Amino acid sequence: MAALKILSGGAVKRGVAMVAAQFEQDAGVKVEPEFTPVPKLRQRIGGGEVVDVVVATPAVMDELAAAQRIDLATRGRVGSSRMSIVLHADAPGLELPDAEAFRSALLAATKIVYNRASTGVYIEKLLADLGLAESLASKIAVVDTGSEVMRGVEAGGTGAIGFGQVSEAMVLMDKGCRIKLAAPLPPVAAKITTYDAAASTASSQPQQAAALARALVSAEAKALFAKTGIS
Repeated sequence: MAALKILSGGAVKRGVAMVAAQFEQDAGVKVEPEFTPVPKLRQRIGGGEVVDVVVATPAVMDELAAAQRIDLATRGRVGSSRMSIVLHADAPGLELPDAEAFRSALLAATKIVYNRASTGVYIEKLLADLGLAESLASKIAVVDTGSEVMRGVEAGGTGAIGFGQVSEAMVLMDKGCRIKLAAPLPPVAAKITTYDAAASTASSQPQQAAALARALVSAEAKALFAKTGIS
């Protein structure tokens, strides 16, 4: 039997990998998870790439459902990830009680890092809405993935600020990356990103794919995801 392939957004990486490993053990079917920014995932699945299970944001899943690329009967909620400011491990603490404190922190930063995925799209619009896009342009570094955001902050030193999902930051911190999570973002910048899972209609193993998709949204899976910062 061929391995089951999961194509997933990166913010839920650690939880998806944990559930995949448990499913592999219980079902005796090899599972191969792959992680990529959601915009790239959308392009790949939309372009006809064959996978067995998809994990992505609801808006992308809605598009895939409309194109009949996922099995609606297997679709369910994986969980939600909160966005946070990420600092170098040696940086002083950062309090962000309101929009003005948030603006001041950005203007004082020596480097601002975000990605080209859904988090970065949101931040780019937020900076424009706050009237900061032009004044911060020379400090901004845009990278491909959440993990690159964390490494960029580590390399940028104590004056760097990054924007990323809490779950992704936790993965890199566990690997020894010298970063830390700042205080919660103020309401003006707060963002929660939700992820769904579903079996692909292109799967050559529809029953096993459906079982894996359901495993990703089960009560047992939610307990595992909670340990990784996904609620």
